[in-house]
Amino acid sequence: YSWYLDAVCEQWDAIILNDYEAILPLPFVTKMCLRFYIQPLFCQQLGPFSEHPISKEQLIEILNHLPKNALRLNLNFSAGITIPEKFNYLNPKPRINQIIDLKLELVSIKNNYHRTAKRDLKSYSSNFSTLEEVENISEVIEFYQEKLESKVQLNAKGYQTALKLFKSAQANNTAYFYRFKNIQTNQWISKGMVIYDETRVINLFSATNKSEPGANRRNIDLLIEKFQSTKQVFD
Repeated sequence: YSWYLDAVCEQWDAIILNDYEAILPLPFVTKMCLRFYIQPLFCQQLGPFSEHPISKEQLIEILNHLPKNALRLNLNFSAGITIPEKFNYLNPKPRINQIIDLKLELVSIKNNYHRTAKRDLKSYSSNFSTLEEVENISEVIEFYQEKLESKVQLNAKGYQTALKLFKSAQANNTAYFYRFKNIQTNQWISKGMVIYDETRVINLFSATNKSEPGANRRNIDLLIEKFQSTKQVFD
């Protein structure tokens, strides 16, 4: 979505095939009048996007129009896109993305959990509340910063980008902000945000209290319970 790119990119251009048959966004920053094409924060996959599967010929046409003199061209294409061998000079590297099929029955999804996940959920789930929607976006960001800053080192600009994106997603009715707590201590254990469209829900931004056993797994488990049957894929 263009509003998403506007939120996470300083600037962006695009390669557009014919009359919008396909489009490849090209986020960039400018330094000393030079363009550096880089993957923006909170943006995992950049296309190329099309209403129909992109053919090898269309992909080659798009790749032939990548900026030739860019000082940096570091972009993540979308899952399912295979770079033809003639473009190996781009040094493409495959990456793994975890997805769960939400069209399955909930019991089938849970039966496929790893045995240690099943054990932890059985042992600790009764300690946690259900999901509660959060209205104050800044509360989620502050919790994330408190729990993860030493690890992720997002910096002030990164958190400003997060806030801008979250406000845009909220305005476009594509975001769900949540939290849950330890029932015994009444302390918040996890706070986060997922973004979604018609088919997919993406676990984009979340933090848990690491001192709470089973919190991470219960976090994912609760999100699956919430969106199962309403979306096709949990990403």
